Amino acid sequence: MALCSKYQVKLPEKGIIAKKGRKYPYVYHVDSYYRKAKGTPSHKKRSIGKYDAQTGMLIPNQNYYEIYGSQNETKKEEETEIKCGEIREIGVVCVVEGVFEKLGVRKILRTIIGENRYEKIKTIVTYMLCEGNVMQYIDDFCENTVYNKGMTDREVSLFFASLTNNERMRFFKEWVALRSQNEYIAYDVTSFSTYAKNIDDAEYGYNRDKESLPQINMAMYMGQTSLLPMFYVTYDGSIVDKSHLEYMMTYNAELGIENVSFVMDRGFASTDNAEYMRGKGYPFILGAGYNIKAIRQAFAENKQSVQNAGNYILSQKVYGTAVKGRFYRIDATLHIFYDPESIPQQTADFFRKIAAEENELSQLKNLDDAQRQKYSKHFIITKAKNGFTFERDNTKINDIHGRLGYFFILTNKSLSSEDVVSIYRKRDVIEKGFDEIKNGLDMNRLRTHSSATTDGKMFCAFLSLICRLYMQNNLLDLIDELNFSNERVIRELSKIRAIDLDGKKRLLNPLTKIQKDILIALHLNLDIVPDYFILLNL
Repeated sequence: MALCSKYQVKLPEKGIIAKKGRKYPYVYHVDSYYRKAKGTPSHKKRSIGKYDAQTGMLIPNQNYYEIYGSQNETKKEEETEIKCGEIREIGVVCVVEGVFEKLGVRKILRTIIGENRYEKIKTIVTYMLCEGNVMQYIDDFCENTVYNKGMTDREVSLFFASLTNNERMRFFKEWVALRSQNEYIAYDVTSFSTYAKNIDDAEYGYNRDKESLPQINMAMYMGQTSLLPMFYVTYDGSIVDKSHLEYMMTYNAELGIENVSFVMDRGFASTDNAEYMRGKGYPFILGAGYNIKAIRQAFAENKQSVQNAGNYILSQKVYGTAVKGRFYRIDATLHIFYDPESIPQQTADFFRKIAAEENELSQLKNLDDAQRQKYSKHFIITKAKNGFTFERDNTKINDIHGRLGYFFILTNKSLSSEDVVSIYRKRDVIEKGFDEIKNGLDMNRLRTHSSATTDGKMFCAFLSLICRLYMQNNLLDLIDELNFSNERVIRELSKIRAIDLDGKKRLLNPLTKIQKDILIALHLNLDIVPDYFILLNL
């Protein structure tokens, strides 16, 4: 029985627990308590509905009436009303279907995995957009939202494991074919932490979330024109970013990626990567560090001239100049930029770091080799009888301080400094994409227990990211006008409800102006909702 917020009852006083979802806490009746094999306490429970924080009441489902029916004085009245029609929140699933249809995702997936499995993916994507990553509550969500059979968390895990690598690669190949081929592709890597012991790629490595946990790495291509993710792979969490670039790009020919240029941050700057991309003929725009002799020399020779008035780039509010030369053993152009507006913040951050390291050193009695290397960047470390002494290395500190505000971008393309910095700064689309998949979709923890389920879940999260970013990209102006958050948009769409009367499903209320504005901003026909009912009633 689907939940309906119109019908609410008092929350039972005993024998219940609540698990918080994004919208309402799910409420469960505890049927029995027991102890597991190792003696840890556990219990069996059944969902009885959701708690409405605004009213302090329970929105009951059928289990509630089966458990509490004989004790509830209002049972007959409520049960009579509910039999008049089940109400479901169908707005988000309609939008997912509409976005997937518009982008071509629906056609690709139905061709590769069939109609039935596509419906399951659509259900999971809708759930991820509304509730996030914890699949434990998907059966309650389905009961309240979708008209198909729905899924339990166990069925979801089995479905994740059923998605094969061949099916995923077929999807990527057809998806890439739909994207613009004459665009810049942002490439970057993020990681996902896990407590699981049976995920093959889960290893300790550089953890971006500063957690002492094993992780898997995810490398992704993002179109800077489409503003949508194109392709991803996952790999061992202990592998450093720059060493994986060549392995990622070996997929380009298989996927049909051509006539594109790659944009990457300085974490991928290395001689091996530069030579590889030159050998493959890949145009690139690459952030570069200060760690190679050729760049240090070019900076020393051009530092004074960078800030000439003729080098000021008004559109980007930076100074920039280009230096041709040989860097990372390839012929390329180094663009040197100076950003005066960043100086106050960078200066404060730099000296805050110096002070923090000074405090750390004062509390240490001895240093191991790794610590000595770390602190020697800013301090003179001297061995002593009872440990060590330290003082600020002002020569090194002054050298670093003199470089604040400067940054370097290397390219093998013939572009102006203005074009280079403009294109490079647009690579933040991939950083936003990673932020959305980890925080917007709550994937900062994998919450899977095997490699097969992890692979399938990551694929569904990728599809959810396509939908979420499409929505964000097209709703920017409307969200700003209405002062909405992304979650508020989802809530507004969830208010589009359907009622089932005598086996026929129809819209419970007309679409509101805000709901219409959202659909229009998403370039979806307003008939998408009534068309959904036509399919349901066939």
